[in-house]
Amino acid sequence: MVAKTGRFAASFVRWVGVPPGRLTFAQLRLLQVLHQEPPTIMRELCARLGVSPRNMTAMVDGLEFEGPVARRPHPTDRRAFLVELTSRGARAAGKAVKGLDQLGSVFEGFSLAEQQQLLAIFGRLYTAMGGEACQEEIRT
Repeated sequence: MVAKTGRFAASFVRWVGVPPGRLTFAQLRLLQVLHQEPPTIMRELCARLGVSPRNMTAMVDGLEFEGPVARRPHPTDRRAFLVELTSRGARAAGKAVKGLDQLGSVFEGFSLAEQQQLLAIFGRLYTAMGGEACQEEIRT
């Protein structure tokens, strides 16, 4: 089961169109959020993506070092920084968004009951790996 899950994760990242080892799924999601929204403070990104401030800082540090995102001071809150895409990040985010959006088509072959079952299983896996339990719903 672990081997199949690992192969699935690697296949998914390839399917989305990201070169192996370049971006994690969490980083892809961050690029997707920044692609859809104006520059955002890190606290809002943490809430949106469900990650801790420490993990968000590490993720933004890594992406800033690689070039897809940049931080700039918030214009009215001197304690906060805005995170935004660079031009390089906008290109990467466009690819990521396209791949993540296409993922929805993969699930079209699953019945609503199957999708709900899969979502419940993913939720249990996430919780078992230390994530906070959350109630997700399938939007049709």
